[in-house]
Amino acid sequence: MQTRLLAALIVSFALLATLSQAQGYGTSSITLNPPNGTVTIGTSTATSYTVSLATGGVWGTNLEVQNSAELAHSGITVTISNPSGDPPFSGDATMNVSSSALPGTYNVTFVATGDDPSQQPATFALTVAQNNAAATTTANATNSTTVTARPTTQATTAPATEATTSQPVTTTVPGTGGAGGQAALYASIAAVIVLFAVIAVALKFA
Repeated sequence: MQTRLLAALIVSFALLATLSQAQGYGTSSITLNPPNGTVTIGTSTATSYTVSLATGGVWGTNLEVQNSAELAHSGITVTISNPSGDPPFSGDATMNVSSSALPGTYNVTFVATGDDPSQQPATFALTVAQNNAAATTTANATNSTTVTARPTTQATTAPATEATTSQPVTTTVPGTGGAGGQAALYASIAAVIVLFAVIAVALKFA
């Protein structure tokens, strides 16, 4: 009888773990609109984002900029209007470019973290250009010191990196979730309690 009881306990805990994992967590995907933009030094631009549930249950999820420290070092800061919630949720991400930023193309990488994470990031291609006044001053300074010479090589411009939209990848991350995940957990616990009751009756008449 003790062997049967031990086996029943093992099966019960396995069932609880399976139900909690199946109904508790999921993955999310991120959509950016537009996925790229151009801004002059000292100004800002914005993009709209949507974090959608890809698989699993609805739990607490956060939207973050993965390379925020690197961007800040380059003079670019990103402000997210609605950084957390239960998918789906949306908002705006504003990219501010300081006067110290250099012209070029920067990738702003958005990732979802928490209980519905996204392993594939969504990337916004931010092109920073000189403003007209600065460009004119630089051109005048260049013209005043130009010496005519026969060109030996032809300059080429590297294409800007295109933004990509994340594809959902299934993963499981522990944590606390929203109302949907809690309801699933309570249902799992209730199922195990009922199973215990059935096992107890079976052992009594065994």
